This record gives sequence, C-alpha cells and structure tokens, in this order.
Amino acid sequence: MPIALVTGASRGLGKQITYSLAKRRYCVIVNHLSSEKEALKIVNDIGNDSVALKADVRDTKQVKGMAKQIEEKFGRLDVIINNAGTAKDNLLLKQTEQEWDETISTNLKGCFNIIRILGPV
Repeated sequence: MPIALVTGASRGLGKQITYSLAKRRYCVIVNHLSSEKEALKIVNDIGNDSVALKADVRDTKQVKGMAKQIEEKFGRLDVIINNAGTAKDNLLLKQTEQEWDETISTNLKGCFNIIRILGPV
C-alpha cells in the first residue's frame, strides 16, 4: 500500500485530498497543527493504517520529529502533498508585518522544510 503525507490535512482542501487518496487505497499521514479532533476523525473514517501527526511545518524541529515518526512506523514515504498554507484576507497595504511573516513562513518555509527533511524518507 502506498504511503502519502498530506500537510494541512485536517480540513478544507487537505481533507478532501486525504479522502481521495484513501479511496485509492493509500495509507495517509494526516498532518495537522491545531485540529487534532478533526484529524483523528479523518483517520478513523479512512482506515488503511492511516495516522494523524501533529507538526508545525514552519518549525524545522517539529518536521524532523514527524519524519522520525514516519520512518519508524512506515520506513518510507511514497507521496508528499504540501497542502498546509494560510492566507490573510487583507489588502497588502493593510496587512501587518506579523500577518505577512506568518503567511510567508507557512506557505514557503513550510514547503521547504517538508521537501528538504521528508524527501529522503
């Protein structure tokens, strides 16, 4: 059974991707940051030996911890879907520096961390 990691998988598009992969007989690693209840429900719904793993994709240490868990449990990773992201619905001129930093950190550094750390798994 192929193993897929979906970041930001507990709601929205990530949730739909997760269900779609499960229908295709993938074991899905449901990554989440703050939606543990939703992530566990998805894992329960889809089965296929799927798991929910909490990790902030912006945090290199947390991504390394998630990589270690994946390697220990599965020994490999066949598919990575970098879905975690954020958008602040605000005009750029009205956006705070903190909102900008959070968006860039999640959307860019998060993808960088996942590919760099989990690509070799």
